[in-house]
Amino acid sequence: MRQVFSFIQSLSESRLELLQQYSEEVEYLMRDKLKDFIGYTDNLTKDFPPDILEDFWDFYLDDYHQIKTDYPSVLRYSIIVSAYSTLEQTLMRVHNQHSTNREGYKKYKKNRSDILAIIEYIKRDMGIKIPNDFMELTYINKLTKIRNNIVHCNGRIYDDKNKDRLYKIIKKTPHIAEHSNEIMLEKEFIEIMLTNIINFLKILFNTIELKNREKDLKLK
Repeated sequence: MRQVFSFIQSLSESRLELLQQYSEEVEYLMRDKLKDFIGYTDNLTKDFPPDILEDFWDFYLDDYHQIKTDYPSVLRYSIIVSAYSTLEQTLMRVHNQHSTNREGYKKYKKNRSDILAIIEYIKRDMGIKIPNDFMELTYINKLTKIRNNIVHCNGRIYDDKNKDRLYKIIKKTPHIAEHSNEIMLEKEFIEIMLTNIINFLKILFNTIELKNREKDLKLK
C-alpha cells in the first residue's frame, strides 16, 4: 500500500513539474515573439507619417493583441485545467486505495465540487488531518471557482452562475484581473498555482506516510 501511494505521488509530481517546465518555456517563446513583432513594426513604421501610421495599426492591431493577450490567455487557461485535472486524478487515486466504492466520496458532495468532496473523504474517512484554514487548501478552494468558470464559461465572467463571488475572488487574488468582463491571468498566477498544488500534495502524502508509520508502530 505504501508503495502504491509513493507511485501515485511520483506520478503527480512528474506531471506537475512537466507543466511548470512547459509553461515557462512557452511563456518565453511568446515573450520573444512579442518582442520581435514590436521591434519589426517599430523599425518598419519609424518614418511613417501619422495618417499612414494610423492605417497601419488599424490593419495590424489584431495581430498585436493576439500575440500579447490571446495566446497567453489560451496557454494559462489550459495549464489551469490540466493542473487541476492532475490534482483531481491524484486525490481520486488516493481515495480509491482506501474505498471499495469508487463513488464513496459522493456522500460529501452536497454543495461541494468533486475535488473538495474527495478531500473531505480523505479527511474524514481516511483520518488524514488537513486543517480547514490550511493555506494551500484555501487556495484550491478559490482555484476551483476559477477553473470551473474557465471550463464552463471560457473565462467569461458574465456567463458565470455566481459572478459576484467570482468578482470577489478576482479582486482578492494576486495576478488575476478582469478585462472586458473576462478573466485575465498573469504568468505569475500560473507559477503560484502550480507551487500551491505541488506543496499541497507533498504535505498530503507526508501526512499519509506519517499515519502509516504510526500504524506500523502500533502493530509492533
